[in-house]
Amino acid sequence: MNTFVGFGRRNLNFANHWEDMDLNSYNSNNAVLLCFGGSQTIDQSKATRFCGTAERFIGLKLGNEQSSYKYVDLLGFYYTPKYEGCIEGQFSSEQRQAIAENIFIKRCFDENGKLNTIEKVIKSFSLINVLSHCWGAVETSYIGNIVEKNMLALGFTSDEIQTAFNQITHVSYAPYTDHSPFPCMKIHSFQDGTFENLEQQYIKAYGKKLNGVDIKYDPPQSLRKQFYYFSKVPVISVYTSQLINTADNSDPNALWDEHFIGMLERNPDWTPGHQQLGAKNADVVSKIASYALADAVSVSIRNTFEPELLPKTNMQELYQTSNTFLQDYSEEELKTSF
Repeated sequence: MNTFVGFGRRNLNFANHWEDMDLNSYNSNNAVLLCFGGSQTIDQSKATRFCGTAERFIGLKLGNEQSSYKYVDLLGFYYTPKYEGCIEGQFSSEQRQAIAENIFIKRCFDENGKLNTIEKVIKSFSLINVLSHCWGAVETSYIGNIVEKNMLALGFTSDEIQTAFNQITHVSYAPYTDHSPFPCMKIHSFQDGTFENLEQQYIKAYGKKLNGVDIKYDPPQSLRKQFYYFSKVPVISVYTSQLINTADNSDPNALWDEHFIGMLERNPDWTPGHQQLGAKNADVVSKIASYALADAVSVSIRNTFEPELLPKTNMQELYQTSNTFLQDYSEEELKTSF
């Protein structure tokens, strides 16, 4: 049984900006942003690259000891090479258990090993945020389910656990699952080669065509036409018919495959990063995702100092804020021509 997890922290003071760490000895009271990349995140270089994407999303430059940003850990994970009982590009059940125990369950206990009150657990969980891409959303789901089972075994009630989970913010680009254990903002592009039927799924779920950008809010326990389960958490879904504008949008075969999360990267000052010139949809979608993640991380940092819990911005408020970003763009700017 192999419980080793590729794990580290983005740190500009280390070679390749990666500080390799032992998950089993990790113990921090800092705010954290957990970065779960797609199935191709199989080594340190790709893990720190994804952490770099997260860094640009939240508009922070880490590594400067004079900066308040030293109070948030960008924690990266990568999938170790295939071995017996493990599928390459995924965590094993034992590895997921190790992540659940060392990142989440440790926060349920004080420094003397005594079980914390649910109020302290909620406060501690408010320091956690998640950015996932593709298969990373599946791993987030698996790990969240393990955390829930472990907390039930510790004596917490389902309602108490859900209250704690509601203080964790999850932003996911091109998620490989519609499920999230935590309140989630999902970003979908119809020009995603991994999900070729996404537009058809959207039409089936909401009964309308999309030509531009659309934002949907699903409260807990809502049942969409397409997805036949009840979600315990609120979900914001951001859809775009196109992110990158090409020379000839009339030819779908000439369009970019927009599965890569780098399409939405921003520079530290929140100006467009690696986006193509004139990519209006990518700009507004990036602002929506960046704002959600940056807002969550900022509240987490404040909760490391505040004696009382500062609740995370709820998904309904984030939904309303996201729509204000759309108002800055005309319908013509956001339209695609195919």
